Amino acid sequence: KEIKKEKEAKFDTKLYTENLTCQRKIHSFLDHEGEGDSFLYFNRINPKVGFKNGDEVYLTEKFDGTTAQASCKGIFKRLDKMKKTQNWHNTPESERYTLCRLDLESVKNKYIVQSVEKYMDIFRQLPEDLCVYFESIQQHIGNRFQHLENFADIRVFDFARNGQFLPFEETIQLCKKFNLPIVDYKKGFVNLEELKKELSQNRNYTSFDAKLEGFVIRGVGNSALVGKFRVDDLQLIK
Repeated sequence: KEIKKEKEAKFDTKLYTENLTCQRKIHSFLDHEGEGDSFLYFNRINPKVGFKNGDEVYLTEKFDGTTAQASCKGIFKRLDKMKKTQNWHNTPESERYTLCRLDLESVKNKYIVQSVEKYMDIFRQLPEDLCVYFESIQQHIGNRFQHLENFADIRVFDFARNGQFLPFEETIQLCKKFNLPIVDYKKGFVNLEELKKELSQNRNYTSFDAKLEGFVIRGVGNSALVGKFRVDDLQLIK
């Protein structure tokens, strides 16, 4: 045990992080106000996300797991640098988050390791300028998949090249190229009432016998617009 603790203490969590971009913060699709118990959503699209009714988009399934990212140098995770305060949402992302390299031999990361182990050879073959972002999903990560025995996998939702996030179409093609599993998605058009109706159906994920957390709405083509809409958000709409 002492030898293991010594190895963990020597592990450099900042190694290879200097040229990587943290996973971007995805804002709520719905407009909102308040904090804590006074927080609520409005029945309108958040102007910060930039979408409007009728826009062509990708509806991608939002997974309830642990967000991580990989380059050819290792597996990394975004961590909070500061506590969530009233000024949290107005603080630049560079001040809110830091990136750390995960020690895959540490017991603290065993569930993430189980989800990524069959993809490690693929990650090592990625070009040095490419980073893949994914949700690590496992029976013991959160409670949404806890009824699925021995379940562990990932779902990719983003790629970045030289620190710049790529259009979702390129993410689709890169997942095909590297044989990585992508989040289930479909093309559609922004319609707030239809989105609310679909989320209220309490349906399962397309690929798993588990309840859908929600959608991440992504722009088509070179659009960088993105917003999240969770099933639980419906209860907080004013």
